[in-house]
Amino acid sequence: MFDFHGHAHTRLKILTGKWILVSPHRMKHPWQGKVEAVALDIRPQYDPTCYLYPGNHRADGSINPPCQGPYAFVNDFSV
Repeated sequence: MFDFHGHAHTRLKILTGKWILVSPHRMKHPWQGKVEAVALDIRPQYDPTCYLYPGNHRADGSINPPCQGPYAFVNDFSV
């Protein structure tokens, strides 16, 4: 049974005369076939201006340790 409050449907927009798609629930939005292209992953190996890279200076003036894996940073801009 069709439910206007639960199913996607079209309605006539009186001001423009166009039919619009209405989706009451976010997870029930119909897929319209758009496929995104894969972004080229071109990133620099090293950014000397980034304060999170190993060996670079932090915002507070300290130097990051030479880490190769996950590392927990202290928040330099805490409230």
